[in-house]
Amino acid sequence: MKLYNSMMHIKEPFCPADGEPVKIFSDVPFANRIVHIGELRQFIVSDVLRRALRYSGYRVKDVVSIPDAEKSDETSFYVKIFFDNLKKLNIPMPEITAYTSEAEAETAESFAELLKKGSAYETREGVYLDTEPFKQYGKMLRTGFVKPFEAEEKVFKKNPSDFALFEKSYGFEGGESPWGRGTFAGFAECSFVAKKYLGEVYDIRLGSVDRIPQHECELTFGQALSGHVPANVWMHTEIMQTDSTKAKNTYTLSDVIEKGCEPMLFRYFCLNSHYRKKLNFTFEVVNIARISYDRLFEHLSAHRLSSNYDKPAADEFLNAFRLAVEDDLNMPMALSVLFSMAKSGGNSAFYEAALEMDKVFGLEIRKGCEKN
Repeated sequence: MKLYNSMMHIKEPFCPADGEPVKIFSDVPFANRIVHIGELRQFIVSDVLRRALRYSGYRVKDVVSIPDAEKSDETSFYVKIFFDNLKKLNIPMPEITAYTSEAEAETAESFAELLKKGSAYETREGVYLDTEPFKQYGKMLRTGFVKPFEAEEKVFKKNPSDFALFEKSYGFEGGESPWGRGTFAGFAECSFVAKKYLGEVYDIRLGSVDRIPQHECELTFGQALSGHVPANVWMHTEIMQTDSTKAKNTYTLSDVIEKGCEPMLFRYFCLNSHYRKKLNFTFEVVNIARISYDRLFEHLSAHRLSSNYDKPAADEFLNAFRLAVEDDLNMPMALSVLFSMAKSGGNSAFYEAALEMDKVFGLEIRKGCEKN
């Protein structure tokens, strides 16, 4: 299998660092609002990756970190909605769900360690990491991506690219720390959650392209502490747009369901675009996708009832499907293979092959065909 590594800007053969299981880490970048469909696209991609790895014979250990600094009933409410959205989209719960509060003590200790050895420094604004020794900082960023996290001139910073590990609040916000009241950087807490469950170095870090600035900090912070890049592969899903506008606090899954786009149709819509390409969500485009979606199930339902059984023909399509999946999760190509098979002459082996492909697609093909 080949995966695109944002750190190297190339597709490269994937090989687990320490054998199996493949260790995967991702995080939910919010805890105080309902997730929007642009963020859900990222979790669909994460699910497809896990499914594809298992389809290729790997065992997988995945950890998802959730921020819970406030530890409020409101946070629990939004997290519950998030998990409910995953279920509706046929995304299994991660093997481990962890909360950033688990890492508060280790995070504070690490900052003290970095201050002691001169890799970090304290200012009136907080504790900052000195990025001067880390020439690779910003390596994932390139023209067209967002600017480096906090990379602007501030008189109290040694270097423009230095970033905050801890920000002082001078008020009632945040929690207590050795440097006064304030807030720990989310990427630092994520680093320790990943380390706790996956070790110092793991295989794949997942996220969206608008999180790359934070991931740059996470990578550099990990290097400052251990001398190692924490993840070998950094995979980023492109943003979803709504009517050509970046999807921020726009449609939720409930919104699109109310307008007639059921969860499996939304998942299908997302799979029709490669995860590294921007996707524009409009209800007009979704309605066009519905036509091919419904037609797919009509064809597969017919194959299900066919008396003809030609397994070698089905195997050819499965081989083409596997090549598409292993080429950086090329789901549009994999769907093209599925459609070519579905439109071929009646063959119950094609229905069996579609169920095999659905181990990666996660479109609940069996359930959909039984409804027809």
